[in-house]
Amino acid sequence: MNHNLRSNIVALFFLGISSGLPILLVFGTLSVWLREAGIERATIGFLSWAGLSYGFKFIWAPIVDSLSIPLLTQQFGRRRSWMLISQATVITALVWMSLWDPQQTHLNFMLLAAGAVLLGFASATQDIVIDAYRIDIAPDDQQALLAGVAIAGYRIGMLFAGAGALEISAWISEENSYDFHSWQFAYLCMAGFMVIGVVTTLLIKEPLIEISRTPINSQLRLFLHFLLIVSVFVFSFIIFANVLSYFKSDITFINLLISAVRLALSILVAVVAGNTLSNLGLLSKQEFREVYISPFVDFFNRYGKLALWLLLVICLYRTSDIVMGVMAKVFYTDMGYSKIQISRISFIFGTIVSLIGGVFGGLLAIRYGVIKILFIGAIVAALSNLMFIYLANLPAPSPIALGFAIIGDNLSGGLAGGAAVAFLSTLVSKQFSATQYAAFSSITLLFPKLLAGYSGQIVDHAGYQSFFLITALMGIPVILLILLIWKPYLKLMSTK
Repeated sequence: MNHNLRSNIVALFFLGISSGLPILLVFGTLSVWLREAGIERATIGFLSWAGLSYGFKFIWAPIVDSLSIPLLTQQFGRRRSWMLISQATVITALVWMSLWDPQQTHLNFMLLAAGAVLLGFASATQDIVIDAYRIDIAPDDQQALLAGVAIAGYRIGMLFAGAGALEISAWISEENSYDFHSWQFAYLCMAGFMVIGVVTTLLIKEPLIEISRTPINSQLRLFLHFLLIVSVFVFSFIIFANVLSYFKSDITFINLLISAVRLALSILVAVVAGNTLSNLGLLSKQEFREVYISPFVDFFNRYGKLALWLLLVICLYRTSDIVMGVMAKVFYTDMGYSKIQISRISFIFGTIVSLIGGVFGGLLAIRYGVIKILFIGAIVAALSNLMFIYLANLPAPSPIALGFAIIGDNLSGGLAGGAAVAFLSTLVSKQFSATQYAAFSSITLLFPKLLAGYSGQIVDHAGYQSFFLITALMGIPVILLILLIWKPYLKLMSTK
């Protein structure tokens, strides 16, 4: 193993820790904090939308790929400057969240939620840059190894944010009682752990790649174009909320459809606005096409009619485990498990098992082919949710039963996740690797996160047992879609 490869492995491991640390502080750990503070399940479910940034990161991935940051880019290079900006924003968001006790006032809760939104955006941006950096620094035959190392680091970061934050909070607070200061200190500690990523970014070298020196006026126009598109999207999202509020119902499924329509209309308006701004001269048609259009045109050109079916698989593949996962930590709390039990069984033990499942899934994909393991992953991810029905029926909390449920859930989730990464990697064009990978990984999360926002309402209306059954049934369409694309996919891969 040469020196460069060893250096890249070390760098990707620590960058993986920095990348994995924020995500649970938006989802799982934050859910435990809010539930302990007495926040309603439905509200916690809706707050999971703070992580929709992970589902929309393909929108600003081209900006991260194309835009230089004044002063920082000249000093550190394009990749490292964006890493530093995103890491500094993550730290700022965590410190901000630590200032507000959600139990005190509704304003405090809203300010905490705003911090969670900022944290999700900054974390998603960091993911974009680190993925691009990984692709830039090494040849194709090293990408699988570096991706595996980055995933290992990512899981360690999640361990810090999950078990670490809960252990810190439990250490300070009295057992089975809510103490805001314990959560405040835990989130400040997590902000301190982000120094790992900052130090790594300062020590690594900028990738030696050719970057076109875009004139500053063109970059400003590109940035202004992006801000206007985002503003149009946000404004449309708010307006459509008021318009569609007349159709709201007590039926969760109807509300989900209304939210999907609201999201689709907002995206459509933003796309039209972007094209209109380009026609008005804010961006040239060539710049608009190169930044926003070409990566997606390339995908449809290469896969033709199969592209739509591939996108459906990507969109739905993680639905079963992601929707269930939003309520999992809330379920443990409601069932009477302590923070220490949730920390040690769910986060520490669960993370180790998930890491094993991910590595196992990647190795099986190499040995037996991606599509076979993708199919197996879809089946076991759905079936593992059924184990929680048994857990919900227990008369008293059982750490042993919880442990077995965690083994099944995390092993199957890790296997499915490893297969999904391998599957997405086979679809990416080397010419647009950063943007396309960001797009695929975003699409993987977008629909599940949207649906997960209603997970609290589903539990409130149907109960935990029915909820777990529903999430298991969500895996059936994915299984059928994989069978549908099986032969065409293998045929296309054989010609690459």
